[in-house]
Amino acid sequence: LGAIHAINTSKASRQGRPMNKRYIDYPLLFQAVPYTVHYGCFLDHRLVAYAQGIHLNHLLVINTVIGHGDHLTYGVMNQLISFMVQQSVDNADIQYINYLTVAPKSKGGLSLFKRSVGFRPHSCFFRVNKDCERVS
Repeated sequence: LGAIHAINTSKASRQGRPMNKRYIDYPLLFQAVPYTVHYGCFLDHRLVAYAQGIHLNHLLVINTVIGHGDHLTYGVMNQLISFMVQQSVDNADIQYINYLTVAPKSKGGLSLFKRSVGFRPHSCFFRVNKDCERVS
């Protein structure tokens, strides 16, 4: 937990905004959540970036990716995303990866990073019935 907190607090702001309180507060407990997968990037046996995703059938949804401010210029984030994609390719269950929103007109920040590692904006709409079963 100490390494995660060090990463979370290594920069006062990200993407031009102050860090969210949930990143600043020291994590008290690490709870395992079903379908959640965790990834880490290590340098000299020290965690310098981490990611979390949700594995839902054939889909991996990346919901957290963050790296230590001192190591961002060394490509730790690109390495972490590359590893996650390679693990997904090697896992026959995962056929699609979603990295939440990629703003179609944004020229910088997180959307720029997402594009730099291969993600593109797409829309997909499903019609479901009252039991949340896909019908089209």
